[in-house]
Amino acid sequence: MTSLTTSLNIALTGLNAASTQTEIIANNVANALTPGYAAQSVELTSNVVEGNGRGVGLAGVTLASDPVTTASRRLSDAETAAADYMSTAETQLALAIGTPDVDGSLAAYAVELETAFVAAANDPAADVYLNNLADAARDYAEAINEAATDIRTVRQNADADINRMVDDINTILIEIESLNIQIQEQEVSGGETATLVNERDRQIDALSVYFEIKTFPRDNNAVAIYTTSGGVLLDIQASTLEFDPTPIITPDMTLAAGSLSPLTINGSVVSIGTGNGVGQYEGGALAAAFEVRDVTTPDVNSDLDLLAEDLILRFEDTAVDPTLAPGDAGLFTDAGGPYDALDVTGLAGRIALNAAVDPEQGGDTWRLRDGINALAQGDVGDSAILDALNTAYTDPVAPPAATGIAVAVSATGFASQISSQQAARQLQADADATFSASFNATLRQSETSITGVNTDAELQFLIFVEQLYAANAQVIRVIDELFAELLRI
Repeated sequence: MTSLTTSLNIALTGLNAASTQTEIIANNVANALTPGYAAQSVELTSNVVEGNGRGVGLAGVTLASDPVTTASRRLSDAETAAADYMSTAETQLALAIGTPDVDGSLAAYAVELETAFVAAANDPAADVYLNNLADAARDYAEAINEAATDIRTVRQNADADINRMVDDINTILIEIESLNIQIQEQEVSGGETATLVNERDRQIDALSVYFEIKTFPRDNNAVAIYTTSGGVLLDIQASTLEFDPTPIITPDMTLAAGSLSPLTINGSVVSIGTGNGVGQYEGGALAAAFEVRDVTTPDVNSDLDLLAEDLILRFEDTAVDPTLAPGDAGLFTDAGGPYDALDVTGLAGRIALNAAVDPEQGGDTWRLRDGINALAQGDVGDSAILDALNTAYTDPVAPPAATGIAVAVSATGFASQISSQQAARQLQADADATFSASFNATLRQSETSITGVNTDAELQFLIFVEQLYAANAQVIRVIDELFAELLRI
């Protein structure tokens, strides 16, 4: 009777083990396509009492893991997210400026204005050419205004993205802190932690988009999370990130001037997104958003401001238009006024055609031929001022060093160079994003081959578990029959 009872108990442990394995297999198959899910498996042990086998025991549920590849993939997640964010921003900036060969680009408008200058100078008496010149000049100024507005939108969107990311990061860190506590409690009480660990890993994966991170083990299977440069994100307690969004950002607003919000962590201001890669929190999407807001868009806007400055200064010279007095605004103005060397920031958003020659503002196009401040119309066949305007527009001028343009260029050449530079930055950003995404996909594939769920293997193992279950069930059936026979004796 004792041996039958022992055999029954052994068979019951087999049934329990098979039942648990079946449940784990079902869970694995159900989550086969869940991103970040690591396959689970049941770890069995032998039950031994006084040197004799007493069936199988459950040592716990383990997760498939590849720590080295996972760590590399998480670093790649940050790099890929940052590269993708920069690529998107550079593309938007390139669209704002346009490539030289595309209609509607700044370079195309500059060429149209040059063509209009030539036509008007060749036939100064033709009103149609003077009107076309005024239209081309106005269109070019408005295109620069629109580009400046588009750049400001990219910058404001980056600020909004930072705010969204900070909220997301805080939520993730709080969730990881909570999971750490639950895992520690289960470890102490001997409970199951695999599902909690799996969820924590998924949350850490979500965090790895924003920072380059490393994890470190702590007591009772908890983890601490730091950036690769030593910035604390979570160690026992989650760090708290704070950021105040700025919905409307003008070109003169900067982080250094205090008109834009910095990132604070646990109450301390941190350096991030400076463009030089130095800082404890660089490397992910959050730093990329700060770089777009504080470095990339201001640089592109500065190029546009210098383009507008060049355009205004070319026509304020009294040698170009003798009717101008020193300090008068020329063909292009700063919101109606003359150029102010102390107020260049934001000039691209303010440049405008002089109202005196703009019919849409009540001006007269004959002033393009006879001079902006002319008291009356002169000889309709006199092209002297139009020739001077055309020469001023086409003469090579050395751009400011800040533009990165190393040679003297015409006004059209200036616009073409800025467009080409932005197109080159976009191409480089796209290439960086493509490379990062490809490398990330390779790491994910390598990681998944070890940690992911192989449904074919799971279903094959399920057949084996079902056979074990049937075998143990058969043993119980036989024992039941033996007990029944013994009771009949």
